[in-house]
Amino acid sequence: MTTEGNRQRHRLHTPHGTLTRTDWLCSDGTWNRKEFFVTRVEDLAILRYVVENTRFEPRYEVIERIREQLGDWGQGDIVVSRSPLGKLVHEYMGFENVIYALHDEPEPFLEFMEIQEQRDLEVVELAAKAPERLVIMSDHTDENLISPHQWVNYCVPFYRKMNAILHRSGKFVSTHLDGNFKSYFRFLDQPGFDLL
Repeated sequence: MTTEGNRQRHRLHTPHGTLTRTDWLCSDGTWNRKEFFVTRVEDLAILRYVVENTRFEPRYEVIERIREQLGDWGQGDIVVSRSPLGKLVHEYMGFENVIYALHDEPEPFLEFMEIQEQRDLEVVELAAKAPERLVIMSDHTDENLISPHQWVNYCVPFYRKMNAILHRSGKFVSTHLDGNFKSYFRFLDQPGFDLL
């Protein structure tokens, strides 16, 4: 990652090619994604290499340190960051590219989602072993970016698998629904979350 003024560039270099993402600093101090890693479906092969070769290492001692600092003031959340579709919409491709890929070339898109799901469930297994009872899925879901149909077909199956793993370990699981989600209301019992 490099920062030049109000721009950050993130580059992923692989034997199969390089992907670049650009974020711009907004006036409120937050970073806004301007260019995504995946601009064409062929880029998913490069991103797949990155996802397949990423390794996860738990740092439970950090959680223990935070728990000690909190004392009896409350509990922290173990954050599980986005579903596979959420990652594609918010981090990897952007809304527009996701919609085109789903309609124009669904096979490589759906294949990538399967690989991403396998890796994400590894993170969920680590969260299940973490020394904290609360886990949050931070998908920041909004019906303007992920339609109810897409949410039910692509996110809910992942949430069910995730929640089954976490509930077996006695975890209490919440999710972050962000903004507009009234059209999800009739489906909110399907994922198995304990708290919305």
